[in-house]
Amino acid sequence: MIIAALMLRPRLRRSERPWLQQLGMDALFPLVIFITGLSIYFTSDDLGQYIDPIGAALILLAGLNYSFRDRPTTLALSTAVLIFFTMGLHGVLSSTLFQERTFFGVMSVRDSTLLNEKGQPEKYREFYHGTTKHGAQRLPRHLQQTPLTYFSRQGPIGQLFAEYNDQNNAWNIAVVGLGAGTLSCYAKKKQDWIFYELDPGIVDVAENPKYFTYLRNCGHKITMKVGDARLSIEKEPDQRLDLLIIDAFSSDAIPTHLLTQEAFDLYFSKIKPNGILAFHITNRHLALKKVLSDHSQTMKIPALIQEFKPQNPPPLVVATDWVVMAKNKQVLEPLRQSNLGHWQKMPLYFGLKSWTDDFTNIIDIWKD
Repeated sequence: MIIAALMLRPRLRRSERPWLQQLGMDALFPLVIFITGLSIYFTSDDLGQYIDPIGAALILLAGLNYSFRDRPTTLALSTAVLIFFTMGLHGVLSSTLFQERTFFGVMSVRDSTLLNEKGQPEKYREFYHGTTKHGAQRLPRHLQQTPLTYFSRQGPIGQLFAEYNDQNNAWNIAVVGLGAGTLSCYAKKKQDWIFYELDPGIVDVAENPKYFTYLRNCGHKITMKVGDARLSIEKEPDQRLDLLIIDAFSSDAIPTHLLTQEAFDLYFSKIKPNGILAFHITNRHLALKKVLSDHSQTMKIPALIQEFKPQNPPPLVVATDWVVMAKNKQVLEPLRQSNLGHWQKMPLYFGLKSWTDDFTNIIDIWKD
């Protein structure tokens, strides 16, 4: 559509040359770019190591392309060539290994390229559901058990496990949301873990070592429960869990029924008196901390938040937001006073109507 629109632009200067000759002149510049690009593609074994100069060349050509704005054919053809090579470069650097549409959306597993600690290109694997990344794994054998993205050891959830490391050897832990299975790399042999996952297709991908090996390498005593998490949690014995992690809110369509007062009553009925409830609330569009802050105030539940922004992070360690809650304020004190990260009390928000099973309103929490 872009190319067609450019072809239909009026020519600002009329040429006296025959139209066939004019077409040849218009196609000369795009043809040179195309032949040069193909020669680079077929003579280079690893384009990944030339990504910076290739990117700079494409930007330079895009700027040069603007000089042909008065010649629609040249502009359209050269734009077509630039789009072709840009998409081709993306295809070379990011190949899709698996893609499937389920009732809940499109899942895909892709190989992408990063620059490792030595500045060298390194392939890694990432898991997408729609446009939202749900996990990534580095492929070198010694790095396959390293939790990444929102779940890194440097980040809030890694800090939580590190702070309570001496206490959690036999914890019962439940996680809402499986993703690539990254969190399983915090599991210990005597711990019991349950993953609640709505989409059976995600379980198939996470358990397939052809795509991700977190569960195979890290999982000890792990149980999978497929279905709506809230309904599944209702069936669990009361006061059984030491840690309940809710990781279901990073996509553009969040399950609001997991954020209502009734849901919170359910969660706290299932965790022990000294248990911890952790929420992963990283989201591009919604300020979910407003809902959690309101519940914390209304239900008189102590809560801490960390909006983690790593400084000079290693590859695939990203900014992420987490909230932790507990019935007993003293349970969270070691985390608040630790030097592992900047945990602070939840900010106060006013004028927000509490979310219940009868009322939710995402407009109130839309980010500015």
